[in-house]
Amino acid sequence: YAPDLPSLVCDFKRLQQPFLNIFWNAIEAMPKGGLLRVSSEVDDKRQLISIDISDTGTGISEEDMESIFEPFFSSKTDGKGVGLGLSVAYGIIRQHYGQIFVRSEVGKGTQFTIQLPAGGLPSSNVEVWWLKPSVPSDEEEALAPKGSETPGK
Repeated sequence: YAPDLPSLVCDFKRLQQPFLNIFWNAIEAMPKGGLLRVSSEVDDKRQLISIDISDTGTGISEEDMESIFEPFFSSKTDGKGVGLGLSVAYGIIRQHYGQIFVRSEVGKGTQFTIQLPAGGLPSSNVEVWWLKPSVPSDEEEALAPKGSETPGK
């Protein structure tokens, strides 16, 4: 982990959930074992704490990448997944004014990067934008200002 991590103002019980969901998905993506790495770093210039969670599992297909943050989406065919884990993770991270990114390669693994504001929430004069997890249709924008819609919906 990064030395001298700054404080993070958060609801730590709620913020545990995204990490547990991502860890669980990583474990399930490595049925024969593998490597799960967690690392952190601080971007002092942008005042962000970044947490990387990577695995050496099966990876996520390009087709599935477009839907992984949508409620009830699951790529699990054996009935194990309800499809709420990453949707819930996305919502909680956005409620903490953070962002979540994912990179994946089928057969090689997946990396999630969670970025959260160091020290606390942005000041009241900062406009916060929610990034919709789904691909926008012709009628809607990819970004919507906070309050115009609930994250993850």
